[in-house]
Order: sequence, then C-alpha cells, then structure tokens
Amino acid sequence: MGRPLLKIDRDTERCCTKCGVWKERSVENFCYRKESGFTGWETICRKCKTARSRKWMKDNHAHVTAKAKEWKRNNPEKVAEQKRRHDHGLTNGAYLAMYQAQEGKCLLCLIYYPSLHVDHCHETKIIRGLLCRHCNMALGQFKDDVARIARAVQYLEESRCKLELS
Repeated sequence: MGRPLLKIDRDTERCCTKCGVWKERSVENFCYRKESGFTGWETICRKCKTARSRKWMKDNHAHVTAKAKEWKRNNPEKVAEQKRRHDHGLTNGAYLAMYQAQEGKCLLCLIYYPSLHVDHCHETKIIRGLLCRHCNMALGQFKDDVARIARAVQYLEESRCKLELS
C-alpha cells in the first residue's frame, strides 16, 4: 500500500520548487509578477525567496553596501523624502505645502533656502515648522529651553550695549 494521496487543487494551490511544500496560491504565499512565467506566479514561495535573498545579501555584503551608498549619492531628494517620512511621518506633499506656505524661508532667520529641515518638539513630536540647518541646530543646542534662549538673547543685547558704549 503506499502513502495516501493528497487531494491537490492545482488551480488554487502551488508547489514551491525549493521546499517542495504545496501552499495556497495567494500573495501571502507566492509573489505575483506579470513578467514571471506563464501564470505570473513565481515558482518559489515567499518564505524560500526571503531566505534566498537574505543569504545572497549576507554573502555579497560589500556589493550590497556599495550599491546602497551609490543609490543614496545619486538620489539625495529621495533620501531626504524617506527620512522625513520615517522620522516625522511627513509625506512629500505635506512637506512641499509647508515649504510653499513659508515661501521657502526659514521661520527664524527669514532667509530663503532651496530645502529646509523639519523642526519638531522632542517631547510631543509635533512638527512646528521648517527651519534652515543653522537655526534648527541652534534650537537643538539650546535643548528647546525657552529660558535658556531668553538668557542668550539678554546676553547678546547686553554685550551689544557694552560694545556701543566703548
């Protein structure tokens, strides 16, 4: 007597050519691409494909790193867009709307810049506006402490008066 035969529906299931396991033909189990074969479904399951990709990336680490650096160097706008989305949840459209509303000018020094940095409250993570790199770093150096900034303003005003008296 041999093994009992499994009833397989070839219209709804697919066998992975790597692990040999029959799985439901779905986007959770297999990748679907129009240019991939006759049916569009890839022949290996997602789990095997992920394992293969990870192994290849580990074995070719230097190549992967070099390609990533090259892409970042050639796509600075996309890198900045990804960083804004990751760090602040800010879409490119929202950033451009803020930038246009500020007419490309830093909210503190009022100087025009081709791109501005997103300023946010470090406690609440709420975006306050767009600043130039210098003003954004200055606020960071003051730790967003209003009293510290007020003392700095007072110090500058007093030192200006001393210079004028001399």
